[in-house]
Amino acid sequence: MAAWITGFFGGVFLAIPLAIFALFRMPKEDRNSRDLAIGALISSVGWILVAALIFVTR
Repeated sequence: MAAWITGFFGGVFLAIPLAIFALFRMPKEDRNSRDLAIGALISSVGWILVAALIFVTR
């Protein structure tokens, strides 16, 4: 959950390691937590793409 919250609000450098750690530590059957960790990775990549787009267009 912490990875998803930090990823959603732009804490990319904290969200990515937290999400990767969560994916490796949780059991495969815990579907909700796994979805949150994947969502954190996706939102972090989204923030990186937005930052790259802003950097390129300036």
